[in-house]
Formats: sequence, structure tokens, C-alpha cells
Amino acid sequence: MCGIAGFINKNNGNSLYETKENLLLMMDAIIHRGPDDFGISTFGFKDGEQLQTKNFKNEYQGEHQIAFGHRRLSIIDLSELGRQPMTNKDQSLEIIFNGEIYNYLELKAVHFPDYPFKTETDTEVLLACYEKWGADMLTRLDGMFSFAIYDKKKNSLFFARDAMGIKPFYYAQTDSRFYFASEPKAIQAALKNKLTLNTISSAEFLLIGLSDHDESTFFKEIKQLKGGHFMTYDLTYHQTKIVNYWSPSEIDPTENSQIPIEYWKVAKEAVTRQLRSDVPLGTSLSGGIDSSVILTLASEILGEKSNQYNAITYIEKGFILDESKDAKMIAESSGLNWHGVEVDQNNLCTEVDNMITSMGEPFSTLSMFAQYKVMEYAKSIGIKVMLDGQGGDEIYLGYPRVAQFILTEYLRQGKFGLFYKELMGLKNHASLSIPRALLGNLYFSNSSIAITRSMKGMTQYINKDLLHQYRKDVAEDLYSSKNLQDRQVDELTKYCLPRLLRYADRNSMAFSIESRVPHLSNLIIDFALKTPIEWRVHEGWTKYYVRKAAENSKIPNSILFNPLKKGFDVPQNQWVRQLRPLINQYIENSSSNKHLLNLDKIQSDVNSDLSNSDASKLWRSISFMAFLQKNNLTT
Repeated sequence: MCGIAGFINKNNGNSLYETKENLLLMMDAIIHRGPDDFGISTFGFKDGEQLQTKNFKNEYQGEHQIAFGHRRLSIIDLSELGRQPMTNKDQSLEIIFNGEIYNYLELKAVHFPDYPFKTETDTEVLLACYEKWGADMLTRLDGMFSFAIYDKKKNSLFFARDAMGIKPFYYAQTDSRFYFASEPKAIQAALKNKLTLNTISSAEFLLIGLSDHDESTFFKEIKQLKGGHFMTYDLTYHQTKIVNYWSPSEIDPTENSQIPIEYWKVAKEAVTRQLRSDVPLGTSLSGGIDSSVILTLASEILGEKSNQYNAITYIEKGFILDESKDAKMIAESSGLNWHGVEVDQNNLCTEVDNMITSMGEPFSTLSMFAQYKVMEYAKSIGIKVMLDGQGGDEIYLGYPRVAQFILTEYLRQGKFGLFYKELMGLKNHASLSIPRALLGNLYFSNSSIAITRSMKGMTQYINKDLLHQYRKDVAEDLYSSKNLQDRQVDELTKYCLPRLLRYADRNSMAFSIESRVPHLSNLIIDFALKTPIEWRVHEGWTKYYVRKAAENSKIPNSILFNPLKKGFDVPQNQWVRQLRPLINQYIENSSSNKHLLNLDKIQSDVNSDLSNSDASKLWRSISFMAFLQKNNLTT
């Protein structure tokens, strides 16, 4: 896990000194992503230009001025040999890489038994894979990654991002340069903060809670490469091409009663791969199924070494949804060390403000602060790698609001008996009332109903002219009538998981921690999307085959078959009221944006006891206001 940054000088007129200074500005902006080491390479500058910079390499190669920078968080092969940028054996390729290739040992053993590797890193294996297969290698990788490869023979650059977009990749183009980096703030630094607000992305976030659902960001000038895509940059013509290399598996219609057993084997292999590390590991543990499965599998794999493994849980004493008791029970029964983390109420304003700065862009809920505190604690006890349950709800169909569309599925197929069975099951086992289940299918198939309702709530806080800049085709796609498989894929690739992965990446990297998400291993993704829907939702139980698979594990049935959904739930209304001093400060400094924000209404509602829905709208408005202020943005 690291941070990458770089750019291409299109006009080839920059001095080496200027290039180095710009690259260092970018790297300084993401030092938190890789505080252990750094390296720089430049290409296309005349021989004789010298710089005294750590790990600096200047190579004259053709007429193209290219700068690569890497901030290293050392996880695999901690020696200096793992330093990046890294080259292949004939130095025709140069790479900067952020992430982990979990099956690098398998790839190495099977496909490169005689390759003259100089390191024990997955980075060098990644280079060998590109050398052997080119872009086709991407479907062979089980990992999380974003990287840039300078291919000197092809006179091009190759950029890629993992299938689900776990690791970020941002880019921007000006007349003279093409920039790329792991976070927008690196590009901001290079552009001297000369950025403008993307009003379309802002409207879609504020009105319907969407972000990271396409290539756009909250900055008009900065885009992101979507998960499952790669980009090539032709240095001869300065042209880019983006290709979608990932597609979801189709459902396997074969009857198979062994699905739970097969799942457990696949999940165990995924966790085994993600426990590979040369530094201490731990896990984020809630009282729910997803993180419990990871912890239980880790305990099975580690055996006697389990007592060296740490599980960390956020605690909110007195909160009805606090899950620390269940989490502690699971950890202790598995022989792991358990730690509870509480919020320091006296420093809440300062810490949330720091988190907002780390996030860099608006985020939809304060529950992310619980995750932030878990990562902070992990760093304090020396953990550098955290396994996280993120992605389980999306990959196993765990959200009742999505699972309820199995009703539409069975109606379309004329399976009226199964329709009634699941309707009653959702009521009993997913805490989903019958009216809500039936109306939910109607609500989420009608964009006009959803937008009208949301517009009414948000115009209390946000200028309606800004809100009306949302794209109708995006809203129609979000609320359109689709089969369950397509709707689940949308959750994975557009409308839910991408923004949660951004939040997790920023929260973990704020403390220089690598966050791994085993449920999003390519092994599990392929298995899950092939699984018939009746194994995903059965008699109202979501994640049915996962629950059945774990029945013989150390996870108690009181957790496996608990109809209440678990997660990082927090008392958001209470926290917002406690954050009044910070929010008032944002309001006082937002005079330049008072045409966008109803500051008086925001301030008055901070003191109100709002419903969950209204509290969510209020927080989105506050988060947006803070983002505008911290980035000096206006319209």
C-alpha cells in the first residue's frame, strides 16, 4: 500500500529542476500514504542535469518528459530492494504501484519459475506479468491495485485499477500536462489549488447521496479511472484510451447443494492470501457477519499464532446499536486479542475536523468517524495492515433494500409461492415490514417519486438551482426497474460500494495503514455473482449461503441468524449537536457560499432531533459546506 504521483510534460519544455519541484509538491501532499520511503524517476531530460534528491534517477529516453514519484508503505519485502519506481530485467518497463497482489506467490511459482527476480515483492511479479501478458494480465490478478507503467518499447504509459476500485487513481489534463495520483490533493498541489467545483457531482451527492459512481469527482478538473478499467496514454500523439476489462460473472443455473461448503473453502483461500505480510496485522470487528467471518477464518488459518492477532471494535456505550459485546465474544472465542475504541467526547470537534481534512471530499454519514477511530487506534498499537469486512453487504446481497427485489424477480418468473414465502420471510428475518417491502419495489422503480421527495427535503439547506443540476439519466438508472443480478452489480460498481471504498481508503491511509478487504477478493467476487439468487436470499434471510457456511464455525447462531443488520452505526444526531462549535465555525467562514447554502436553516437544525432521513440530509449539507470552505471553492 503506497501513494503514487506523476505527470507527463506534453510540450517537453520544462527544466528538470521545475519538474522535480512539482513532483515533490505532489508527493508531499500524500506523505501519509507512504511515510517509510520514497523514490523519483524522470525521463526525457538531457544528460548533465543533476539533482541531489534521495533515490532520484534521471534517464534520457526519447523526447518525452515523464515524472514518476512513489511514497512507500513497506508491507512486503521491507528491504531497500522493494523501493519504487522499479524496473524489469531489461529496464524497458518502469512501474509505480499502490496496493497488493495477493496471488503473487502463485503467479510466481506457476508462470515464472526461471525468471531472474531480484526482490521478494509483488511489484516485481506485477512487472513480469505485464511483460508476459500485457493488459491481459489484469484478469489473472487477485488483488487491489492502481499503478502506472512506462512502456518504453511501446512509447506509451499503461494505467490500471482493480476490478472493484479498491485502490484509487485520479487524473487531470491541462494544455501542457497530464497529471495522475492516488488522491486529488496531490493534483491540487501541482495545480496550485486552481480548481473549480463540479456542480453536477455536487448536486447528485446532495440530492440522492451519490458519489464515485462514474469518472467524475467533486472537482471539475479532476477525474478518476473507474474500477475494472485501464487507460493507455500514447506518447506520440498524446492521446488516451480507456478500456473496461472486467465484467460480472453470469449466474450458474446448476443445482448445487454444496454451495455453503464451497464458499467456505473459497473464503478461506482469500483470507489466507490476505494474511501475507511482513508487518503486524489486525482486523476491524463489528458484531455482524462480514467481519466475524474474516476473524473466524483468520483464527483457523493462524492456529496457535492467533494470540498475536488483534481485533479492534468501535464502542458507543449507552447506544442502542452498540455491538461491542458481540464483537468481544467472537474475538475471545477465536483466541484473538480484542480492543475496544471509544470516542473522546472532549476532542470530538478537533478529531472530526481532522477527519474531514483527510477525507478531502464530502462524505455521506458520520458513521465513517467510527472507522477513522478504529484506524487511529490500530496505528497506536503498531498495526500496519487491517483486514476489513467492507464489501460483504454488496457482494453477498446483505442490504434488505436490495434483497427485497427478489419479490419482483419471483413475480416476473410467475413463482407466486416463492413470492409469498419471501415476502413473509423478509418481514420476519430482515426486519422489513410487508408494506415497506411492497412499496419499496415501487419507490425504487420510480425516479420521479424519489427525486421529488428528496428535492423537498434538500431545498431546506441547498440552493435549488444547484440541486437541479443532477443528471436525470443517472437518477433514472439508479431507480430503474432491473433484475436482482443487475441491481446487485450496480451496488458493487456504481451506487454504493465505490464511495464506501473511498471513505475506507482515506480513513486508513490517514494513519498509514493498509486496509485489505477479503470479501472483495476476485475469488469471492466470481463465486458470489455465479451463486443462484435463492442462495443469496432464502426465506427472508439475506447472505443466506454465508450464514449456512458459518454454522459450524465459532460464530454463534445469535449473530449468524440475527435479523438486525450490523455495521458501524453511530448516534449521528447526538454527535451533530456536539459538533455545534465546529459547524458554527464552518458557517461563519462560508459567507462566500451563502448563495449555495441556507446557513440559517443548517444552524437551526443542528439543534433539532431529526429523523434518520432528515439527519442524513443535514449531514450531507454540512459535509458539503466544510468541503467548500477547506478548498476555497465557490460558483
